[in-house]
Amino acid sequence: MKEADTRATYELTRLMMWELKEKKGFTIAEIAEAAGLSPKTVEKYPAEGCPTLPTSIAWIRHFRPAETMKYLAKQGGGLFVMLPESDGKVSKILEGLSALGTEFSDVVASVSRAISPASEGGSEITVGEAKDLLTEVNEVIEKAVALGEALKEVVNGRDKI
Repeated sequence: MKEADTRATYELTRLMMWELKEKKGFTIAEIAEAAGLSPKTVEKYPAEGCPTLPTSIAWIRHFRPAETMKYLAKQGGGLFVMLPESDGKVSKILEGLSALGTEFSDVVASVSRAISPASEGGSEITVGEAKDLLTEVNEVIEKAVALGEALKEVVNGRDKI
């Protein structure tokens, strides 16, 4: 593993351990149990090693550490917004928001690729790239309309959150 990768893994582990223990108040035993590890193993993180990727993912799914997720997203050049857990009628709204956000991030990524100096048109957007971008934008519009329809149901009193 490259030194930069090792440093990034250490920082991620340090942040997640701080967030789970200090900010959220979980004990080493609770953290260990969520990933099927012994407390002795978890006590060593990050000073004497880092968890495996499956362990980190198990913790993310179980504890939903927002600061850790923001850090990961930033490392990838993106952003992270934690949606609340929900079921029932409000989940339709949250699913719509999530789908809209995903499609919008696809547009941002496509524009970034299109204006990259290494792209087909260099820093200019070609006709072909514009056609591809238009397809992506139309997908955003479809998701926005679907979200708008779900909200209209609430406004019109057919559904309540």
